[in-house]
Amino acid sequence: MVLPLVVPLVVPLVVPLVVPLVVPLVVPLVVPLVVPLVVPLVVPLVVPLVVPLVVPLVVPLVVPLVVPL
Repeated sequence: MVLPLVVPLVVPLVVPLVVPLVVPLVVPLVVPLVVPLVVPLVVPLVVPLVVPLVVPLVVPLVVPLVVPL
């Protein structure tokens, strides 16, 4: 019965101390696991959105460089 009273008091004190210690340890472990799962899901969604925006900007810059060749 004491836990519901203690948690709101302890969490704000403990979190700022624990997060800076835990994040540097957890991130290197989690990133290699998450990236291979997320990239295949995100790339198909992002590429169709980004390509139409990037191509009109890049082509005018690249064509003058390539055409003389």
